[in-house]
Amino acid sequence: MNDSVVEVLKDYSRLFRVPMLLLIVAFQLMIYFFVVTRYLESYGIAPSMSVLDCVLLVLATLFFTAGGYVINDYFDMKIDQINRPLTRVVGRRLDKNGAMSLYRVLTIIGAVCSILLCWRAQSFQCLLILLFVAGILWFYSSNYKRSFFIGNFIAAFMMALVPLVVVLFQNQFMLLEYNMNPDLMYIMKGLLIYGVSFSFVGFAWTFILEVVNDLISVKGDRELECHTFPVVWGVQKTKWLLYGCLTLMLVLSALFFYFTPSLHSSASLRFYVCGFFVPALSLFYIISKSQSPADYKLVLNYVMVIFAVNIAYIFVLDF
Repeated sequence: MNDSVVEVLKDYSRLFRVPMLLLIVAFQLMIYFFVVTRYLESYGIAPSMSVLDCVLLVLATLFFTAGGYVINDYFDMKIDQINRPLTRVVGRRLDKNGAMSLYRVLTIIGAVCSILLCWRAQSFQCLLILLFVAGILWFYSSNYKRSFFIGNFIAAFMMALVPLVVVLFQNQFMLLEYNMNPDLMYIMKGLLIYGVSFSFVGFAWTFILEVVNDLISVKGDRELECHTFPVVWGVQKTKWLLYGCLTLMLVLSALFFYFTPSLHSSASLRFYVCGFFVPALSLFYIISKSQSPADYKLVLNYVMVIFAVNIAYIFVLDF
């Protein structure tokens, strides 16, 4: 394979944030196969949401997210020209018109998958949720991303929806298959609790990722008057925000673990200590020693690894 092809693949991998896309796909598939399916099987029920429906949901999420990354770089051209002139894709490899066309194609494919899925689920409300995601990704990139706190919150909220929509669609398909009764409501509520729990994991780690990313791009953000945490508060206070988020996660996760008997197995305890507690504690030190954009990129990668490990906790859940 010649060098030019390799470079093109690298550029588009950066444009689409392939590691994050893979994480999102894995997150939804694992929720479906190892949470939804196993939880329902513990009650002797097969999932009402078929594998085909799950694939349509994953594809809709994948194409909407990829389109969101493209439009994000489209609106960030000036910032990227300052922060990463040699690695930016839009404005170097892909011109503005090409980026907009690519965004439209990806979003249309995502919308088609959404319509097919919601037609099968017979739910207009679920379609509105998916189309809301596509819309908010546009407004996030064009406006809200540069707003204080709101941009970070929206990005984290979008990640929180990734596992939750799998549960919401499963519950919708169950309503189509079964008559509503107290037992069904109990099962649906239990499934929703698991969905919300993993949504919190997605929200918390994505919020931290977004704040760290703001630390990486602070130079361009400051020059173009974006109102991110490092620009408004300064780097040191932003670090204290990260310490606060990590502390809150440690406290809430410990309380959730303590008050949830089903998590008290030895496998769960080992996973909690080695996969979350110790790495989260080590982040305090790593963040405190970070000074340059290169340092914060290492922090970003470390947080992504912890996030991925936390998602893998799904494998040791005991229903």
